[in-house]
Amino acid sequence: MQLHGCDKFDSDGSGYLDRGELKDALTSMGMEPLEDEEIDDMFSMADSDADGKLSIDEFVRVLTMDLEDMIDQSTGN
Repeated sequence: MQLHGCDKFDSDGSGYLDRGELKDALTSMGMEPLEDEEIDDMFSMADSDADGKLSIDEFVRVLTMDLEDMIDQSTGN
């Protein structure tokens, strides 16, 4: 995960982001802190291969998704 400095968010050096690392990354990038449920929903939508971790491609997908659209999708609105 060494694209555009994304590796700095990978605190355990696994090459992927887990839910906690995603939350920390989004907060450090200026997003208001999200509730754990919102992070879980966002993570689930971005984790396209359902392996429980976000690859760089999946992380970029999170960054390019509209948060309100993601929340609407997760709640069925």
